[in-house]
Amino acid sequence: MIDSIKGASAHTEPEQQPAEEKDVAVYNPDDQPFTTTFDVSETGNPVEFTIPGRQIKTFPEKIARHLKKHLATQLLNKRGNKTVGRVRLSWENSYNEYYKETEVNL
Repeated sequence: MIDSIKGASAHTEPEQQPAEEKDVAVYNPDDQPFTTTFDVSETGNPVEFTIPGRQIKTFPEKIARHLKKHLATQLLNKRGNKTVGRVRLSWENSYNEYYKETEVNL
């Protein structure tokens, strides 16, 4: 039985090209530029990305997600927890609100 499996020709699927990643817009709501690095190719050589203050830039989706996470964290650290009325939001809810501020629908 093992011989018959070894001798059988393997069926190979046609090689699929990776789907092209869509560009996603990221808005920096702060008045200062936001700069961070990201090891895009996972080779240990991070690339620097900057979004000027109060401006929008587009990036491939994977990079945009990374930038929005770090930008939301920076905004939270700089501005502190958000307040709705007299209620101070938790760190997580504040982070989520800052993350929403970075999103743009073009």
